[in-house]
Amino acid sequence: MFKQDEMMVRLIIEGMKGDNFPVGMMGGAKMESLEGIRMRCNKMTLFARMEGDELIDFERFLPYGFLHVDAPELREHTIVSIRHKLDFRNAWIFQESRLFDEPACEVHVTYKRAGGGKTLFRGILPHIEYMVFYKGVFNDICVPELREYALADKPIFRLYGHERDINDVQFGVDNSLF
Repeated sequence: MFKQDEMMVRLIIEGMKGDNFPVGMMGGAKMESLEGIRMRCNKMTLFARMEGDELIDFERFLPYGFLHVDAPELREHTIVSIRHKLDFRNAWIFQESRLFDEPACEVHVTYKRAGGGKTLFRGILPHIEYMVFYKGVFNDICVPELREYALADKPIFRLYGHERDINDVQFGVDNSLF
């Protein structure tokens, strides 16, 4: 079986519907359709791997992996492709730190398209901002009366490209990964 076939079978097993092809892949919506949407990331399906800072075991023309997300602005559970090396590296850090198993927190992601002077380099810059919040913030985002306040909350920590922000060092996750 070819890598692409393996990838599609695994995504179907993990909840992809035939009429909701992954965002950022041929047949799916463009990544730009996610701009400005705060999404809760429920899990990741990663196909590449990291050893130290080295990316290994990946198929050059396929995504490094996928994010499984939901948001009030999306019509249903959505799968988003990870196509940039730094976006993958940050996803790998979240996966390795077992944040999806942490009952006290939730992972949010946003698509950020480069602007200003970086517009010319948009195709080679990272696109996905990863954030960790205390559990319940996303539910508050879904309530119109609480949305503005919930969106103003600072994350416990945040990864975007090479940027690293840690706002709560007491949280209890292995900070050496970040």
